[in-house]
Amino acid sequence: MSPILGVEIPKSNGKTRLLGIPTVVDRVFQQALHQVLQPVFEPDFQRHSYGFRPNRNAHGAITQSLENINSGYQDIVDIDLKSFFDEVEHYVLLELIYKKVKCKATLKLLRCFLRAPILIGGKLQKRRKGVPEGSPLSPLLSNILLNELDKGLDVRYLSSETNGGFTGVYLGLYATSKNKTTKTYADFDSFNYVPKI
Repeated sequence: MSPILGVEIPKSNGKTRLLGIPTVVDRVFQQALHQVLQPVFEPDFQRHSYGFRPNRNAHGAITQSLENINSGYQDIVDIDLKSFFDEVEHYVLLELIYKKVKCKATLKLLRCFLRAPILIGGKLQKRRKGVPEGSPLSPLLSNILLNELDKGLDVRYLSSETNGGFTGVYLGLYATSKNKTTKTYADFDSFNYVPKI
């Protein structure tokens, strides 16, 4: 694997986001791997997950949220995990992938992509965690990890009587109501709690 190029781009809040741009050859291999892995993992992703998935996007999440509001849901929470792409633990991600993909060669290739050094300001830096944002594989790898959080929120909140049917999904919109539960999510850059009016 070749080093990835670190490029900082501005965010709307005035900060910057570090992208990791792989070489053209690595991008081709990563895209091929993405096309093989996505059909394996896609069926297990939660139906209310809209981020980086085929035929789903933020507009669909917002449309679903409006339907939830019109159906009587009273609260919406919108969440973004700070520096998520930078903080992914490789071993956790690889263990999740291994549960469904037992091919050691595939896992070795994935580990190489994850561990590829990043070139920032003319200096190579080792990487021991994080998924390079800007790689063709990044959205799928992130969804594999976020799906575990999504399932955990389902168990924790949807089965809880005390939360009145709290609905939750990572990186997104949460709707609650006394007797109704539904979920929606899209990628947002802030955390806001909108109380019922």
